[in-house]
Amino acid sequence: MRRIVLLSSLSPGRCFTLVEPPAEFDEDDRAERVTGAQSILTPEVAWKINAIEGSDFDAESAIGETQHFVGSTRVVELPRQGWDRLAARVRGGAG
Repeated sequence: MRRIVLLSSLSPGRCFTLVEPPAEFDEDDRAERVTGAQSILTPEVAWKINAIEGSDFDAESAIGETQHFVGSTRVVELPRQGWDRLAARVRGGAG
């Protein structure tokens, strides 16, 4: 499970999402085993912090859109390499 933090606890270059993917659990045909899986994040909801000015955080999504967020926003931190892979896939290798 990913950790929910305040955006203000992250620094430039760190990545986050506002949406925590729900866990999905499936039972096998005999209802004896349960397997879990996480939904895959889409590039539209994966963000990387570019700059911080006061309590404003400038971030870029993996599809290249920019947006301002406030530091008191609750987010789920993402691994940077995951954001890099999403961006490379969408941008054709650049990212």
